[in-house]
Amino acid sequence: MSAQANGLTLLLLSVWFIVEAIRRLINPPVVEGLLVTVIAVIGIGVNLLAVWAMSKANRQSLIAALVAAGLMLKAGIGLVRDSGRIFLEAAPRGLDPASIAEAIRAVPAVTRLNDLHVWEVTSGMPALSVHIHVNHDIDCHDVRRGIEAMLHDRFAITHTTLQTDHATTDESAHTVGCTFSSPGAAQTNISGQYRGL
Repeated sequence: MSAQANGLTLLLLSVWFIVEAIRRLINPPVVEGLLVTVIAVIGIGVNLLAVWAMSKANRQSLIAALVAAGLMLKAGIGLVRDSGRIFLEAAPRGLDPASIAEAIRAVPAVTRLNDLHVWEVTSGMPALSVHIHVNHDIDCHDVRRGIEAMLHDRFAITHTTLQTDHATTDESAHTVGCTFSSPGAAQTNISGQYRGL
């Protein structure tokens, strides 16, 4: 509806301009020099004022563009850094694999741990996998549940894959298997690798 009103207005104005132009061609009006000069001077003043205002606006818009570019640059660097850590499966910022290994080793039943991997599945979602050996006379499932709770409480790691095995009296001998994967654990586990800790 508004488009039709705009179109009709343009048609009426164009017809009026054509009629007025033809009328002035047939009967030219008398030009009053003083009035035309005053209007021209006013027009020049308005144009100079507009140029000055636009130059000020350009400076302000340049400053605003630089501020916006700076904010975009800061956000872009953070995004590339964080996504790079995820892509490379690096240990998440704020999580030190060596500290996590020490915390797991501090659990009384743990005799040894291997292949500790700490990485980020996506931003804010750290994951961990590790192979843990426990005393042969301890329930390895209880130890696993305790370690999962400790990892959740101390390090905010909720996605874990913990393989627990009973250690034999001779650590070089084969171990008896006791494995569990917590819900939501990821399949790949490359970064933050610690062997034979």
